[in-house]
Amino acid sequence: MKEEILHLVWDSGLFSPKELQTVDGHPMSILDRGELNRGSGPDFSAARIELDSIEWAGAVEIHHRSSDWNRHNHSKDSLYNSVILHVVYEHDVDIRNGNGEFIPTFELKGRIPKEVFQRYEQLSIQRATIPCSSFQSAIESKLWSLTMDEMIIQRLERKGSEISLLHKVNAGDWSQTYYALTLGFLGQNMNKLPMLELARKIPAKIVLKHLDEQRSLEALLLGVAGYLDDTNDEYALELRSTYLHFKNLYDLDEVVQKWKTGRVRPENTPLRRIIQFSTILPKLNEAWDALILGEPLNWASFVPSASSYWQSHYAFSVPSKRKLELKLSKELDTLLQINVHVPLLYYYGSSVGSGDLLRRSIALLRDLKPESNRYSRMWVKQGRKASTAADSQAMLELYTQLCSSKKCLNCSIGKSILTRT
Repeated sequence: MKEEILHLVWDSGLFSPKELQTVDGHPMSILDRGELNRGSGPDFSAARIELDSIEWAGAVEIHHRSSDWNRHNHSKDSLYNSVILHVVYEHDVDIRNGNGEFIPTFELKGRIPKEVFQRYEQLSIQRATIPCSSFQSAIESKLWSLTMDEMIIQRLERKGSEISLLHKVNAGDWSQTYYALTLGFLGQNMNKLPMLELARKIPAKIVLKHLDEQRSLEALLLGVAGYLDDTNDEYALELRSTYLHFKNLYDLDEVVQKWKTGRVRPENTPLRRIIQFSTILPKLNEAWDALILGEPLNWASFVPSASSYWQSHYAFSVPSKRKLELKLSKELDTLLQINVHVPLLYYYGSSVGSGDLLRRSIALLRDLKPESNRYSRMWVKQGRKASTAADSQAMLELYTQLCSSKKCLNCSIGKSILTRT
């Protein structure tokens, strides 16, 4: 039996309150079950128990069997000396703390309604994509809304942790962090890592010196990306000559990671994404300022000034029969807002202690159209259609972080199903 379900049983009081007593027969009253501890140490803190008419305050530890206390070596950990009650499903041995003091034990076996275990088993063995799919019709709209609110905050906090690492790597430089996040986004899942490597090896402080020289931007980015090697294309050779000058001037090194192009449309290859990035670079600082001021730049309306070569070529020596577009599409612009601007604004707000920026980031998400992908379509089959990007992002977080690994005991909806009477 997973201890997580026993945590839920204790936390929610899902056990018979009749004639409470310890395994050795001492009368017991539960005054406060305490607060769940997600860090190190006992499972619940700040609990209050009355034993033999004496009130005790401290921690509660929960196990399947009493002997798990010894198996986990808790008696050798001083953090567990604060435990005033050992709650177990099945008692099999008396236990003591590190001071040699006997710890009272309360056994749950026979006190938990069988429906709790039946519902938990039903969720655990469910083969459907969403474990609680058979319960969806019974989920109240208020509970669903609260869960969506929880999930969007959880997602932004989680993404904020990732941005925090990048921000530290960039020595607290917000401009470089935004620059790297944008490049990483344009690489999508397949090429995110080489794009981030590109951002490290040709940092914003260098490219921003050449904003009025489109060819120089292309030479710098494509050169460091390794796209100017082994080609006889005339335009590529021109860019390579420029790049070699900059390579010596700035002591540049090329990206080591390989670019993935399998099953990628010609207009979406890493090379073309890098070219697109070079065209929006002149607006990057303006976009960052606009984001902080609450006026996110609409990249889809920005007309880039790229070399004419890229309007007629997918790649070097790969011509196109039609004129190619270089500006970001409305769909790509929306995805950039969702995956870069909103999380970055939320993290920035957290960093500077601005509740207004935190609220603004969520409001921005609620103003954007929802994504259309396999995750959103999966929820539509459950009768859950996203109205905004906040909805689709919350549903994505719910599935990827909880549903896909059947962490129903960590989910408000799962807990509600298990604890309903």
